Amino acid sequence: MRKKPLVGGLLNVLIPGLVYGYLGRWGRALFVFVGAVLGLVALFILAGMVESTDPPWPDGVTQAAVLIFFYGGMFLEGITAVRRHNQPGAAAAAAARTSGSRALVIALIGIIVILCGLLVVVMAYSGLLDRDGGPLAGLASRPAPTSTPGLTSAAAEPTSAAEAEVTAEPEPTLEPTATEAPSEPHAVVTHETLNVRAGPGTSYAKVGVLQQGDEVKATGRNGAGTWLAITTADGTEGWVYADYTSLDTAIQSLPVAQASPPPAPPTPSGPTPTLSVDEQIAKIAGGEHGTLPQPGEVGGVDAGGQAEVTILNDTPYQLTVLIGSPNSRTVTVEACPGCKVYSMVGPIFCQDEGRPTQTVRLVPGTLQVVARVTDPGVTPFYGTWELKANTAYFNCFYIVSRTR
Repeated sequence: MRKKPLVGGLLNVLIPGLVYGYLGRWGRALFVFVGAVLGLVALFILAGMVESTDPPWPDGVTQAAVLIFFYGGMFLEGITAVRRHNQPGAAAAAAARTSGSRALVIALIGIIVILCGLLVVVMAYSGLLDRDGGPLAGLASRPAPTSTPGLTSAAAEPTSAAEAEVTAEPEPTLEPTATEAPSEPHAVVTHETLNVRAGPGTSYAKVGVLQQGDEVKATGRNGAGTWLAITTADGTEGWVYADYTSLDTAIQSLPVAQASPPPAPPTPSGPTPTLSVDEQIAKIAGGEHGTLPQPGEVGGVDAGGQAEVTILNDTPYQLTVLIGSPNSRTVTVEACPGCKVYSMVGPIFCQDEGRPTQTVRLVPGTLQVVARVTDPGVTPFYGTWELKANTAYFNCFYIVSRTR
């Protein structure tokens, strides 16, 4: 039965040796398949060695050459085997067997020659074969490495007396690179306006005003890290509130600067007349003051017909509350050491833990009330409270700073 040569070649490409199964010789097909796989693995190993040589071959070139050589050979071998199978007569079959054996021997010789050639290439490019002489001579005749600036390469031994008298040039001395001096810390004002004060606190006098975006030199800090000692662009030295600036370094890395103590209040020239509570309230109400809101109503309480008010101090200063007629009394609440001055907005809710409180009972009705702290830089607050009998109230006092 005649077979198609093209089909046999394609079958041999698909699986080496399959053409013999196509012709009815499965044992020979298996033998050829195993031999072809081993040969292909050996070729790929040599291809990898060639591509790792110096100078390197382009990636994939040797692998592509191996595949083209291998599958091209399989295709031609498959076509040849089918064509010999198709020759009529016993003589043709004998000739096919003889030619097949001859072809196998020739193919093996060709593979050995190719492997030897690849091995020579690998040895040549890896330096194991001298281009001028015998094996291993290349180890002693490699070219000297090219010298790199700042490094010296080993010089060859002189071959004549004239060359021996030539002295090597001195190595160039590398000049040390100047290190860049660290820049001084700077701060940028982040608030609309920022007062520059003579010391770290609002009790110090103002010595200047900065605007948002102004840049100043940071020279130190106070112990708590809440105020910065700065120098402005015009050379003015002073202190600013740290929370209203953006510092280009950690504030704790700045040295603690010493500040002069705050100025003592002026000594009165004569005895100061004592004002009554109502007179003090009237004086504050007629001047600059903030608005004191109505205290929050908590609920009913048995207060004997009076109103019960709890005052909480959430400020770092001593708080004084002046309550007008018909009570005319002063309530003092001690300072809260762990409290702070809030920036821009007050607390979301009033915290009572660790805050000093004072509860008083007052005659109900409409009362004029003033709240003030010991810091003279904080404006006092004035307002009117409407208090009912047997009712409990709660008022939380805190300070919100709009500018420093």
